[in-house]
Order: sequence, then structure tokens, then C-alpha cells
Amino acid sequence: MRKLILALILLISLFFIYAPAASIFQEEYSNNSDDSLLIEAFKVSKAQLVEVNSNNTLHLSDEFFTLAEMNHVLASILKALKIEGQQHIIDNQGYYEPLDYETLQKYDDNTIIVRVNSEIGYNQITATAIDDIGKATTIILYSVDTSSIKESYIIIDIVHNKGYKDIVETNNISNEVLSKYGDDIENTMSIVGCYLGKKFFENSSVILDDIGSFLNAKKIENVSDISYNSTTLYSPMLTKAISYQNKKVNLQLATRYNEYEDKTYLWIATPLIVSTY
Repeated sequence: MRKLILALILLISLFFIYAPAASIFQEEYSNNSDDSLLIEAFKVSKAQLVEVNSNNTLHLSDEFFTLAEMNHVLASILKALKIEGQQHIIDNQGYYEPLDYETLQKYDDNTIIVRVNSEIGYNQITATAIDDIGKATTIILYSVDTSSIKESYIIIDIVHNKGYKDIVETNNISNEVLSKYGDDIENTMSIVGCYLGKKFFENSSVILDDIGSFLNAKKIENVSDISYNSTTLYSPMLTKAISYQNKKVNLQLATRYNEYEDKTYLWIATPLIVSTY
């Protein structure tokens, strides 16, 4: 169970990687949602879409969910997201990947894998479902109550790999259902694309500059090597930003060349890339 807790702590920490030094700003002007703007910015790149990952995380301090309460919340989220299917329950499994494609492939498309872990002062339910168009949804409900900490998280993580369909609407629904339980919600979104060949990596500075220009973004930091290029920026067109080292940031762009696949990968994320690239 300790490995499972450590894995979840790592997952949560990725979502809040800059939280200790960050504060959130809400810009007063925006004619479009951040999700829509990120999609339009990706189109500027002319890259082939690999996947879109959206994550909405609610933090609840001084609150502990029983398993019964977690099941009630899970049912509400599944209903809101229109996820239907037979639930396959796995109790007290050891370490597992929340999005385990190998396990999911053993079941029909309409099966929802629900993993339940519980000990004194600790409850977790992880539900995963993949629909017939390849959209993978993972819902994590996590609660801990010890002598030093009492808190809960509700996480809705969605991966699309078949296009942009319903991304903005699904994110809006996720935020709406989470807001029923609290208002400390963090949102991240990243889009991954690719190009065939290394020449696109060699020209990646131009690609990243074009995306940044589309979003009227100012460069804050750039890190590059022989195989990757990463730029952190601030765009006034995006509605939220984090403050890190006294500077506002809300956009990260990166490219990496994979010599084994002979592909150049592109990441566009707000506010930051939280996955390994």
C-alpha cells in the first residue's frame, strides 16, 4: 500500500509542481477559453496530433471521505461525463498505473475498471474507462486522515487521441461537477503533436516562436540541448497564470527529437508541462 500512496503523491505533486512558490492570477480580459486558444495555437504548428491531456484537480483541506461518500461522488462524476458501463471492482490491489492499457484491453469498451484501496486513515478509489473513440478518462478520489494531515483530492484526467472533439465541453463539465464539492480547482491542459524527421527539430525555434506570437506571449525562460528545446512564456490571452520566482508564467512549449522513431515531438501546455517530455 505504501507504494500506492507514494505513486499518488507523485501524481498529485506533478499537478502542483510550482504550487509552493506560486500564486494564481485571473486576467480580466479574455475572449475565448484557454482550452480553445491552446487548440488554435496547436493548429498554427501544423503538427500531427498525438494526444490531448486535460486534468482538473480539486483539493479539499480538512476533509476526509468515507468509501461510501467516494462512491457517491464517483457516480455523480460518471453521470455528468456520460460514462456508462459495467463496473469491474478490484479491491486492495498493490501498485498500479491509473491508466493501464494492458489491463483495460482485457475488457469490453463499456467496462469501467474501479480500483478500491482502504486502510485506517486512508481511502482511494480510481476509476478508468475508455470509450469507443479512444478517449480515456481516469477519476481518482483520494483521502487521508493522519495525526499530521487531513485532506482529500478529486481528480478528473482525460486523454484524447482521436482529435479535438468535445475537449472544451468535457473540460467545462469536469469543472462544473468538481465545483459542487469545492472551489480550490487547478486546471492543466497539454497537447502533444509530432512531425516526421529531424529537420523540424532543427527548425523548432521558428515553430515555437510562431506559436508564441499567435498567443502574444513573452518569453520568460528558454532551455535547450542537442535533443530538446523548451520555452516558458507568459501570454495575456490566457486567463490564468502562476507566479514563479516573481515572474508570471502560463504557457510552456517544447520540442524533442526521437531518433528511434525519426520524429520530432511538440508539446504545448498551460500553465506548464506536467508530464515527462
